[in-house]
Amino acid sequence: MRIEPQVRIYTCFFLFSASTGALLSRLPDLQDALQVNKSELGLTLIGAAIGALISLTFFSPLVARLGARTTAFITVLGTSALIASVPWMTSAELVFGILFLEGLLAGALEINLNVEIDRIEAQLGRGVMNRAHGFWSLGLLIHCMVCAICYAQLSLRCMSWLRRARQRRRLKPKTRLLPHWFTISGGAMIKQMRVMLNALPVGLRKMLPLWHYTWA
Repeated sequence: MRIEPQVRIYTCFFLFSASTGALLSRLPDLQDALQVNKSELGLTLIGAAIGALISLTFFSPLVARLGARTTAFITVLGTSALIASVPWMTSAELVFGILFLEGLLAGALEINLNVEIDRIEAQLGRGVMNRAHGFWSLGLLIHCMVCAICYAQLSLRCMSWLRRARQRRRLKPKTRLLPHWFTISGGAMIKQMRVMLNALPVGLRKMLPLWHYTWA
């Protein structure tokens, strides 16, 4: 099956934003896991911006040498792998380094995809730039919502399991079987999800699996 060149670009933008959305939706948990305040979290996250600025400034010759296909393969998979490794880091310094490397790859990805879009537009005789960046926004939106809903459901199920475990084992009320940040962040996430879901049409809200736990 032959895939149109612009569809490949749409897919790359969608996958890149999906991995980014997975990180953004868990920033409160990342802050709690690293035991840092908001200012320190901001300094940690700025590593991605520094890496992207360096990459956008100096990596054009490298992208041209590697070619569009190889660059897309390395940058799309590389950014996803680096972001997936963030939860395993034990300090803010390590997270800064991981995000710096992710920013280097993200900048190269942006150079590669935007140049390819210009080339494809010249071949097609019509614009596809807006649609390509629209897929980036769509991937970010969908993945943030999916991660938030899944995490809220997981938190609710775990809290339900804790209640049953305490009843069976007669645990003391203050006994914790999960980290302190897990249940607190889950409760805050549920409140945010209520506000967001209330803005959706009634028919769509009732189709979401979170409805049963949050509004029943």
